[in-house]
Amino acid sequence: MEVLPHVRHSVVGINFRSLAENTEPDGFLKDRFLKSGSWDNEVHKLHAIGLRLGYPLDGGRLILTLDGGIVTESSEGTSKQISGVLAYANFHRDCSDYPTSQQAIDYLGNAEKDWKDYRILLSDVGGIKDAP
Repeated sequence: MEVLPHVRHSVVGINFRSLAENTEPDGFLKDRFLKSGSWDNEVHKLHAIGLRLGYPLDGGRLILTLDGGIVTESSEGTSKQISGVLAYANFHRDCSDYPTSQQAIDYLGNAEKDWKDYRILLSDVGGIKDAP
């Protein structure tokens, strides 16, 4: 941004991803966020759940998604699959100044605070403690 300050940047996105290990991630999400209903019974058996939560953010918005899933961890020629709740956050901020380079740099300076806010949100809203 400093090399080409005249280039117009329209948005800055800071993204985080985590996995909170859980052997029954869809059951965890279902119990945490949904009431029992006709949408989940013997006729309509719920197989998976995913959530998309949107929050206002100074200069933009925060989107948090929670999904059940499996990741593969590879190390030194071995691999193992880990199931859990996959969390993804996008801190999206619009750049309205011109030139936009300083505003974009300022937004990038929020990364550490955004990381802390992400961890708090996972704990408070998602009931997910100590996600990496």
